[in-house]
Amino acid sequence: MELGGISYRLRAPSGGNVLGNGNVPMPDNNERSLMRKKAGAPNDGLIKDVLCNAMMQDTASKNSSSYTSYNWTSNYSYQTYNKDNKNNGYYTPVLEIPADVDIRPVTVDLGGGFVEEGKGTLKLAVSAGGFTAPSTQGISGMSGTLVWQGDNGDIYNPGETVPGTVQTLTLRTKLAMTTQPSSATAVQGTTARFTVAAQGAVGYQWQVNDGSGWKDVEDGSGMNEAAYTTPETTLDMDGWKYRCVVTGSYEVVNSSEATLTVKPAQVEIAVSAQGDGEASGGGTFTYGNSVTVTATVNAETAHFKGWQENGQTVSTDASYTFTATAERTLEAVFEAHTGDW
Repeated sequence: MELGGISYRLRAPSGGNVLGNGNVPMPDNNERSLMRKKAGAPNDGLIKDVLCNAMMQDTASKNSSSYTSYNWTSNYSYQTYNKDNKNNGYYTPVLEIPADVDIRPVTVDLGGGFVEEGKGTLKLAVSAGGFTAPSTQGISGMSGTLVWQGDNGDIYNPGETVPGTVQTLTLRTKLAMTTQPSSATAVQGTTARFTVAAQGAVGYQWQVNDGSGWKDVEDGSGMNEAAYTTPETTLDMDGWKYRCVVTGSYEVVNSSEATLTVKPAQVEIAVSAQGDGEASGGGTFTYGNSVTVTATVNAETAHFKGWQENGQTVSTDASYTFTATAERTLEAVFEAHTGDW
């Protein structure tokens, strides 16, 4: 057969130099003996007849018209096969590579994956001048985008050319960020949580930038996991940035940055009145609680126009209700009656 421009030959294995019928000991340095050692007991992966015999390529010493046969389970020969009968005999083929072809073996490590029968390491015969990175189809136990890493440290996609100097290829999962951390808001004294997700990740390290540069977090929980929870927040932590350094099987990627916003636990609401009326309902409130401020007008002399904040009207209701999430300064504006009011 021909593959990659090289002609190969499939043939029966050699059984050694001691040939013939009967219980004749065999040398331990022939192809059959090597195949038995690789297959291991009970040699289930080898092709044989019901008596566990298999044909060799050697001519029987007592009958030049026959091939010798050996038993796979022991180092003895038992029978011969007629050379003229091409349908006679069973054998596990040997792939013979031409002596003038410049090839060498490459170890393929499936990196935790496997092919049929659970094999996780394979041997390939490749050209010493370079070869094509194998396809990753049919490999179980691995997910994501699969690539090959040579023992030279370089990465090769399936189908790319690999230098002939590479002796080992290891299957790797390309690191892919699937979820970036989102910014978070926490009330002073509570915690915040940041999460990240990455396909092919084997390690995580969360980092914080408090304004002095990036450094590994030193407190909180999950600092080496996909989800990190800060310690109890303080107002000093407002504006801090967080990111995760994600490690893959052969690369390291930084996540995007996420910002922590810390709100005060107590919120000050100040109210005042402008004109002939009164404002009430101000004070100190717990963050997130409901607040109602009330404007009471002297109806004989004025009417209520609205609540203003920083010169802008925020409500025209005399009773104005909102959630305490930040300090506010509100002014109830009353306008004096004029004309026919």
